[in-house]
Amino acid sequence: KNFLTGSFVIEFWLCPSLAESGEQFFSWRSSRNVGAIPLYQDIRASFFNNHVEWVFNNIFGSGNKVESEVIITSSDSIIPQKWARHQISYDDETGLIEYRIDGKIQAVRYVTSTQRESGEVFNARLGVPADIEICTKYSGLIDEICISRTSHAAINQDFYARKGGRF
Repeated sequence: KNFLTGSFVIEFWLCPSLAESGEQFFSWRSSRNVGAIPLYQDIRASFFNNHVEWVFNNIFGSGNKVESEVIITSSDSIIPQKWARHQISYDDETGLIEYRIDGKIQAVRYVTSTQRESGEVFNARLGVPADIEICTKYSGLIDEICISRTSHAAINQDFYARKGGRF
């Protein structure tokens, strides 16, 4: 059975030690059936050439049509040893995926039949329940991981007190 996710936002604070290609800090792997055909699925976020790359394999589709691979890459380079707030959001009404770092839009992609605002929206469908793996192939820090069912990321940069804090 496939699970229709609806809109979602994945957000977290990240402070990588190196940001080397191949370091993976978010991973979900599963499978689902399309018709009678089983398909491997995964969602992963990793560093590639000093940028963050999100890959969605066999997640989005409509009916028996499946977008086999959707890749979202940050436009800005990742700076090691610097905290940044990362947010990736999907709107199930428009098919829009937005990726932001510290509130700045890094990448925009429509997951529709036309890959534009128009066209049939490809919904996110997840198959067999599976665990999310956080920072299994990553050296650095991560904090405040939140996955919510909403279509827009809250852009609130004053999350922590300006006078500082400790952990």
